[in-house]
Amino acid sequence: MSKSPKSTASKAPAKKAVKAKEPTTPEAKMAAIKAKYPNRNIVDGSLQFNEAKQKYSVEIVCGKDGCTTKRRVFTSDLFQVGLCEAHTKEARRSKRKTKRNAMKAALKAATPKG
Repeated sequence: MSKSPKSTASKAPAKKAVKAKEPTTPEAKMAAIKAKYPNRNIVDGSLQFNEAKQKYSVEIVCGKDGCTTKRRVFTSDLFQVGLCEAHTKEARRSKRKTKRNAMKAALKAATPKG
């Protein structure tokens, strides 16, 4: 029995993922943020760097129809913030009420009559 020869070809080193360069000018950073979050009403020229938190923040306009209230949020929170504080509070209250009513209805349906 003869042994099969081992492959002598060397493996190519794995390519490292190249991270995209971050924009350096404030205008370019703002354009990148607006492109990443197109459904947020970001105010032009509102990009600021918070020295204490070491984060960028922007100003957004409330997403509720007819509301023009502005709110400053960190760019890391833009994916979850879209309303002013008053409308956010109202939306949370409404969501809790809907959930509570659904739980009451389910409990009432599950309770045997008699």
